Amino acid sequence: MSAENKEVNNGNVEVIGEVVVVDIRQKQFHLSLDDNTEVTVTFSPGQESDVTKALKDHNVVRLRVKGQGEFSETGVLVRIRHVDEMLLEPAEQRTAPSLKRRRIDEIIAEFGRQVPKEDWDSLPADLSDQVDHYLYGTPKEPRK
Repeated sequence: MSAENKEVNNGNVEVIGEVVVVDIRQKQFHLSLDDNTEVTVTFSPGQESDVTKALKDHNVVRLRVKGQGEFSETGVLVRIRHVDEMLLEPAEQRTAPSLKRRRIDEIIAEFGRQVPKEDWDSLPADLSDQVDHYLYGTPKEPRK
């Protein structure tokens, strides 16, 4: 859930994220949301154990927070000033599609398909033979 895609009802918000920084003295922590935005959250002494557990186990635990939100002028959630409810949840196991192994020729072909045909047609016919000339301005090599 991103800072822009949070559940909101009359200033009440509900977000879930990873606890990445905790300031015990100031009773605040930073919650990193799915879109990598961070929301500052103020917590009570009674919520401290859940917050520190979420930090300690940040790689496998997410913290769901319901409370009163403050927003930037553009409507992005920046702070939760009062927490009504806090719940530890297991982190979802996500497999990033970008980690899927692909052959380099498949990747290059995919990029090539994104270039319009008229752009391909505008390239010089001898580009592969004279790449140094077109990139660096060196004299053209004699044809072999």
